[in-house]
Amino acid sequence: FLTFLRSIPATFIAPILPLFINNLVSNEAFVGYVYVISSIFLLILNFVVTKLLQKVNKITMLKIAALISTLSYPILAYITNIYQFLIIEVFRMFVIAAGYLVTLLYLREYSSRKTISKNEGLYYTVVNIAWLIGPLAGGFIAEAYGLKELFFLSSLSPLIILALLYVKPLEDMKIKLSKSNNLFKN
Repeated sequence: FLTFLRSIPATFIAPILPLFINNLVSNEAFVGYVYVISSIFLLILNFVVTKLLQKVNKITMLKIAALISTLSYPILAYITNIYQFLIIEVFRMFVIAAGYLVTLLYLREYSSRKTISKNEGLYYTVVNIAWLIGPLAGGFIAEAYGLKELFFLSSLSPLIILALLYVKPLEDMKIKLSKSNNLFKN
């Protein structure tokens, strides 16, 4: 459930992000350059988050990522130039790096050697379902209501995650998978 909620904001804005960037730079080639820069941010931030995890516990990192995500998506609604976008993109890439690394660390901690592959398969299935539903829903929402509303809606999911992380300890959120091979029973 948390994995799905964590994936939704990025998947909502995926179909409109190139158009949004193009409105800021007015050049299709620059849209590609911005994506390359974002990928470089993500690569660097993966190393930064790995180092931070040696100093900050995982639950704190998830809370920080959820808070940054909750704040950064609405800010996108008010971006007027590419430099502002790149600053917010650094924060968004931090959230992506922290979210995926910490979630996979928890997945490994809560899985036995016998269930790790099954649990990772389930994790990536949930992420893929989010990437199937999110862009479709995000495109429809952006078309029907506008980009500003989509950005604000994208911040609700991390806000729910933040609330859940404060209300219910993560240990209580461990998923006990049945021994069934049926994906829908799990």
